[in-house]
Amino acid sequence: MATSEFFLGTSFLADLGSKVHDLDSDTLKVFLTNTAPTNVFAAEVAASADYVEGGKDVSASYSGGVLTGTDVEWEVTEVEGSIGPFRYAGLYNDTAAGKNLICYWDYGDSETLHLDETFTVDFGANILSIAIQAPEA
Repeated sequence: MATSEFFLGTSFLADLGSKVHDLDSDTLKVFLTNTAPTNVFAAEVAASADYVEGGKDVSASYSGGVLTGTDVEWEVTEVEGSIGPFRYAGLYNDTAAGKNLICYWDYGDSETLHLDETFTVDFGANILSIAIQAPEA
């Protein structure tokens, strides 16, 4: 797998201000796509093997400005199964009516998973941190 690049959704902060996202209680999911994500969930890979429509829940938790979640993994265990192709993993709010995007990762090249291959979206210590900086006086 290529090194990932993290992109914050262009409307995420506006969505926070408009109360589209309630990071304390909304269901956040990761989906796979081969199309660069925009501001909402769309164009995911076809459901097959271990990939189900809508992606996987990250069991998100938000506290003190830090969003954490459980890493998401897909594995192909069926002989005739595959997942992909995909280049991006997108994190979106499944509770929001518009399925608004929070962020996405660009893995640089399209990948297709085949038998006995696994793909993991590894969040590390946290998905993101939100810090408010006061304007200079």
